[in-house]
Amino acid sequence: MEAAPRYDLHEVRERIRMPDLAMQLGIELRESGGRWVACCPFHAERSPSFGIRQEAAKGWRFHCFGCGADGDVFDLWQRSRGGSLAEALRALAGIAGMAPMPDNWKPVKRPQARALPEKPQKVVRFPALRRLSDRTCEELAALRGLSVAGVMAAREAGMVWGAELGVSVRAGLCWGQNMLNEGEAGKLRIGPVRCWLVADGAGYAMQARRLDGGVWERHEGGAFKAWTIGTAKWPLGARLIGDRRRVALVEGGPDILAAFHFLALAGRVKDVAVVGVLGAAVRLHEEALPTFSHRRVRIFPHFDKEDPKSGKRAGYQAAARWSEELTAAGAEVDVYDFEDLQQADGSLVGDLNDAARGNEECLRLLTAGDEVNPPAFDFHPLICDV
Repeated sequence: MEAAPRYDLHEVRERIRMPDLAMQLGIELRESGGRWVACCPFHAERSPSFGIRQEAAKGWRFHCFGCGADGDVFDLWQRSRGGSLAEALRALAGIAGMAPMPDNWKPVKRPQARALPEKPQKVVRFPALRRLSDRTCEELAALRGLSVAGVMAAREAGMVWGAELGVSVRAGLCWGQNMLNEGEAGKLRIGPVRCWLVADGAGYAMQARRLDGGVWERHEGGAFKAWTIGTAKWPLGARLIGDRRRVALVEGGPDILAAFHFLALAGRVKDVAVVGVLGAAVRLHEEALPTFSHRRVRIFPHFDKEDPKSGKRAGYQAAARWSEELTAAGAEVDVYDFEDLQQADGSLVGDLNDAARGNEECLRLLTAGDEVNPPAFDFHPLICDV
């Protein structure tokens, strides 16, 4: 019996362009932000959750955020036409115009990537954290204009904690349990004061603010509200995403609490993860990016004032940068727009925490939506492209 023809699987995979193959299979695609989207051909749906993108390491991949279908060109062919991998290989080799391998063919050895030496990391000394009491949750909710249920939800998720912090005459950060041991008790300019912190247990970063709403003054002049300990590049909450498919990405500690506030109102605390970036200028930590793969991420940027020179808004610039990074990591990203929304006192909404103090129209749009936009935490089709 004549042997079946053989084909180089890796070369076939590299030659087949998945968007072209998908359209040959009858999938109606449209290009959106460097990827191709469509209603999933493998389950019934009204809004597109099926996407195709090219990854640097794996090549062309498809993924459906609705049913979880995922794979390469061979998986797409088998799901659409059925049959074995060998049958899919022969069919796609024919589409690629490839001839069978000769009998004496041997696979080319691919060079293996050399592991880079590990870089020593800076040791960061973090304060000891304590669980917030119910009374402190009430105090923090009143300070930020949020619901107690929302703050408690952040506490139960492991995202908000308590600690005592102080500022020494050298403008260094100290915390209660170490002050006497280090001889700092007589050298404090501020503190120790009760603080609330956002942290996710990853050991990369925390951000602290005073529970009395005050600020810390710098030794050399100036003041600041938030104190970031560790690297601001780590998105707090990334390690807590788990198997949840939807992520609310915000900027800073107050917006982390505000996200839990709105999720508690919507009854969606358990199926939407909250992640906070500690500054508009930072890029996301490379070790955190894989946790966003195959997730639907909605960014709630700060609606900052326009820069008089560039005419750009820092919050939207940050959202565009994070959107690009997350899309490259395999996430489906959109951005919520706070433009024209007002707080109850008539001032404009600048961020998600402001929106919690919104007027009737603002709160209605975020919690109930309207004819055009769904509620902010329903994660339906795009609201505003960056």
